[in-house]
Amino acid sequence: HRDQEDQDDDEKKASSSSQAADVAPETEMGQFMPFFQDLVNYLDRVNAVIQNVICQLACLYHGRQKLYQQSFKDVRLLPLFERLGALCRVLVTFDGIIADNPNIADGWHQYKRMIKY
Repeated sequence: HRDQEDQDDDEKKASSSSQAADVAPETEMGQFMPFFQDLVNYLDRVNAVIQNVICQLACLYHGRQKLYQQSFKDVRLLPLFERLGALCRVLVTFDGIIADNPNIADGWHQYKRMIKY
């Protein structure tokens, strides 16, 4: 009886995977649009945070800035630089994932072609 259930499960998996393979790339891209929009929003926010921190550090370390000498001389910035490195790693990782996946580029190209009319 257990073997029959396993066979039924295998047949269901095979039929669902064959149905997933029949989906057109532009349709798949359309289904992933909300995810990609969330991803773009997140990456834009990460980029803005990195730029903001770098600008603040540049102003703080300016040669004529006395605020650094008076207030921040003994502040340890290693944790900040570690977090900046982690955020940069996130950007590079997502860039590599998207660049190395030909299905995304192909699906996006076909999706754009489809919505042009």
